Amino acid sequence: MGLPSALKRRATEGSHRDRLLAYLELTKPKVVLLNLLVGLVSFVLAAPVPPPIPLCIFLVTGYLAAGGCGAINCWYDRDIDRLMARTSERAIPREVLSPRQVLLFGSALLTAGLLAAAWTLPGPTALMMAAGAGTYLIVYTVWLKRTSPLNVVLGGAAVCFAAFAGWTAAGAPFPALTPVMIALLGFFWTPGHFWALAVYRDGDYRLARIPMLPARAGRYPAARAIYAWNVATVGLTLLIPVLTAIDRLTLVIMVPAGLLLLHLSRGLLRSPSDDGAVRLFSFSIAYLLSVLLALLVLADGIPAL
Repeated sequence: MGLPSALKRRATEGSHRDRLLAYLELTKPKVVLLNLLVGLVSFVLAAPVPPPIPLCIFLVTGYLAAGGCGAINCWYDRDIDRLMARTSERAIPREVLSPRQVLLFGSALLTAGLLAAAWTLPGPTALMMAAGAGTYLIVYTVWLKRTSPLNVVLGGAAVCFAAFAGWTAAGAPFPALTPVMIALLGFFWTPGHFWALAVYRDGDYRLARIPMLPARAGRYPAARAIYAWNVATVGLTLLIPVLTAIDRLTLVIMVPAGLLLLHLSRGLLRSPSDDGAVRLFSFSIAYLLSVLLALLVLADGIPAL
């Protein structure tokens, strides 16, 4: 009796752990944390000595709202997630959670995040979060993702609201040039990043009938578009310390990172292979992280030790 009971208990514990991990994965932590970093950079640039309590509230409510959007996206896309290798291990395709559980979870997170932001942060911050959620869920997920090759271009506008939310959460006046530049950085970066992934996964997107640019137009036209968008991204990045009060020391990070991004983009343009697409996709994340961290650490010059 003892051995079967122990096995049953371990199986139950494993099942609970799987469900908890499934709930966490529904929030798309990597995507959400990158968006939160955009918001954090704007917050710190708006308030060089950031007040800790509003900052913590902003990060928590931002994760709740963005994570809720991620879960609702998984609920809405459950039919195509089953068809694509990249998404077939999500909670609904694996039947770890039911569609109803996922929708309720996502709706609860999004509602809690927006209500908490409205209650505790400046009014414009909650409005920016709501606008970002609406852009991602309605403009991208429901409208454009399945109908237009420009889905990630217009849907990428959602990241702009992360920059605006961070700026307003710090109590800084809005509109202002600095958060607009940070927002444009995220906007211009998004298409090249996701199209590089779509070059590698173009078969998946064709199977699911998602009109991502590489699946609709082919790899070579997509590679040309990626190169053009990444050129614009690097150019815009280099303008940030020129047009704003951010110290030009940040160029020490921005210039080499931009040159490497363009080198990989040029390589994909010459030969749009799976390996080249994966390298570019992976480095584009490192590029955005390095630029954001440079803005976070070096915006006022060399930090005092």
